[in-house]
Amino acid sequence: MKTKRTGKFLALLLALVLVVGLVPTAVAAEEDTSWMSEPVDRLNEILGSDVFVASTAPITYGEIAAVLRAAGYDGGKFAQNTAATATRADGCEAIAVLFQLPVGDGSAIQYFFDHKYINGTAEGELNESGALSAAEFAVLTDRLYSELGGFATPPTTPGEGEGESTTPGEGESEGDPTTPGGESGSSDFDGLASEWAKEELKKADSLGLIPDCLVDRI
Repeated sequence: MKTKRTGKFLALLLALVLVVGLVPTAVAAEEDTSWMSEPVDRLNEILGSDVFVASTAPITYGEIAAVLRAAGYDGGKFAQNTAATATRADGCEAIAVLFQLPVGDGSAIQYFFDHKYINGTAEGELNESGALSAAEFAVLTDRLYSELGGFATPPTTPGEGEGESTTPGEGESEGDPTTPGGESGSSDFDGLASEWAKEELKKADSLGLIPDCLVDRI
């Protein structure tokens, strides 16, 4: 009788061990992924393109280049080696471009740390060469988007959008009285004015108002 009870107890204990062993798997399967899926969905809707990815896999240069292009920027160095794995420093550099942050001569990751956008390691290091997942890149981008109120407008090329300049003198018609050398069409009037002037000068001469030295020129 005692042996049967012992056997039942061991069977129950074994079943309990098996159940407990399955709990972590079930918890992992039901893990909340909204922390990365919501920012990704929000950013993709803003850009109108599925360039952000809800993945814990390391983000690549190619994926970052796709984000930059979707926002209206050139892919830069990220478009040159698309298969390379991006680091934390790379991710901060790309996000600084998206928001045109005044990084200056310093590094983007240092700027992010100084403005409390990111945290350093326990040792106080920035871990510039550390891996950055696609989800972390999206979450950090979404954080700055919320704080800064949107992406920056990509700079335009100087002179872009300006109309063509008009060639000096272009559009001036022949015979324009304001154009030097243009025919005014008023030669008849000038002739009448000359005749009138001569008559007036003759009258002035008859009155002795014009010196003799100028009479021959009338």
